[in-house]
Amino acid sequence: MHDYLYPKFLEDAHEYVAAERLWQSRWSDLLRYTPEGHSWKSPWLATAFADGTPMRDGNPIFSAVSPNERLGVRVIQLEPASNDRGFSFWVDKFAKDQPEELSELVITYVMTDENLLKALDLIRQWIRFGEIRLKGDAGFEELRPEGSARFPSALELACA
Repeated sequence: MHDYLYPKFLEDAHEYVAAERLWQSRWSDLLRYTPEGHSWKSPWLATAFADGTPMRDGNPIFSAVSPNERLGVRVIQLEPASNDRGFSFWVDKFAKDQPEELSELVITYVMTDENLLKALDLIRQWIRFGEIRLKGDAGFEELRPEGSARFPSALELACA
C-alpha cells in the first residue's frame, strides 16, 4: 500500500479542495522561512473557467509568481497509478517572446509526503536563487528548508 495523499482528488471535490488547502498552508510556511519570498503572489494561474466553475484537473493544483523576479511556479498533481510515485520537474518559458515572459518552474508529481517535501525544496531554491541546485547524484539530499524549520506531514495537519 502506498502513502498517497488525496488519491481520489480528481473524483472527489473535497479531496481536491483539501489538496489545494495543503498547498496554500505549505506555501505560507515556506514564505515564513524564505525572506526572498516577499514579492511572490499566489495563486498565479487560473483554476476556474470564465463562468467561475472550478477546473479541478490538477493543472495547476498550486501556482505562484514573482513579477519582480520574472519567475513563476506551477505544480501539477497527477493521479496515482499502480506502483507510481511519480515526480519530475523542469524549467520552461511562460509567454515566450512576449513582454510578460518569465521563467517557470514546473513540477509534476503524485502527492506523497516525500514528493511534497521534494517539491517544497525545489520551490524554496527557485525563490531564493532563481535556479535549482541539486546536490550529489541522488538529487535531494536535504528535503527540509534551511535552518531548523520542519514542515508537518499531511497527517499531522489533518489531526491538528
